[in-house]
Amino acid sequence: MLNNNWEAQIDRINVYWLGLILLLLIIINIGLGYLNFSRDNARKINQRKRDLPEAIPTKVVALLLPTPTSLPSASPTPIATQTPHPTQTTTRSSIIINHNSLTNFEVIPDNILVKAATKRLVVRHASVGENINSGLNSLQANNKKYNRSNWIFQNRGNPGWKAKIDDLVNQTDIQTNERDVLTMKLCYIDTDANWDYYRIAMEGLMKQYPNKIFVWWTMPIMTTTDTNRNKFNANVRAYAQSHQIILFDIADIESHDPTGRTSGTGDNEAMYGGYSVDGGHLNSEGSLRVAKGIWVLMTKISG
Repeated sequence: MLNNNWEAQIDRINVYWLGLILLLLIIINIGLGYLNFSRDNARKINQRKRDLPEAIPTKVVALLLPTPTSLPSASPTPIATQTPHPTQTTTRSSIIINHNSLTNFEVIPDNILVKAATKRLVVRHASVGENINSGLNSLQANNKKYNRSNWIFQNRGNPGWKAKIDDLVNQTDIQTNERDVLTMKLCYIDTDANWDYYRIAMEGLMKQYPNKIFVWWTMPIMTTTDTNRNKFNANVRAYAQSHQIILFDIADIESHDPTGRTSGTGDNEAMYGGYSVDGGHLNSEGSLRVAKGIWVLMTKISG
């Protein structure tokens, strides 16, 4: 009997302590929860303080305040405004001379012709270049206002497309002090010319000589079409559409008759037969037509 009472008393003591321990654990958890809650609130408050600007802009305050309607309006005080500084660089489109440009030849003002004639031009070329040179001489012989004495055509021959491009690079270094505008043209025989090689060379010249003017060309064409020539010319035209360059599109001039009708089919350009003596070189009509394009080109360059 005593043993049973003793065991019962021990059980009551154990239950007491167990309850007390559970109570302490509950109190501790409540305290920790409150502490975490306080810390989270403090963190959020500090974060909001950091997110707030040091000073609310005056224009924002003006937008937030209600506009008074009951008070009589007063003349507003003028607010001084600052004139924005002009940008340091100006953008312009490429200058592209093609068959559409030739209509401008007949209406070039005389003072612009004089200005264009003062530009010192050099063209490195071969046989088709001789045709163009003859056309320029014919224009000058017929009318002295087309004085092209400062425009030099230098026959460099046909050493191959790569050597022709390298020649312009070398001759620019030699003639840079004597010339304002420098250029070269490939020939219709250069059907394997590499567009990237030409582009990189021209980009390099424009970067190395920023005060000089470089004219890009399409490749002259023949009365028969050629896929490689068409591809090269398409690349030059596409580049001119997305970059600020000066392009003389001789192929487009050669491929349109005087009425503007195109030769060839689709993208397969062909020279208008009335411009050629042998399917590739220019006759007097073709030479004059391209020479007029050169005059339009130089007036565009001269501004």
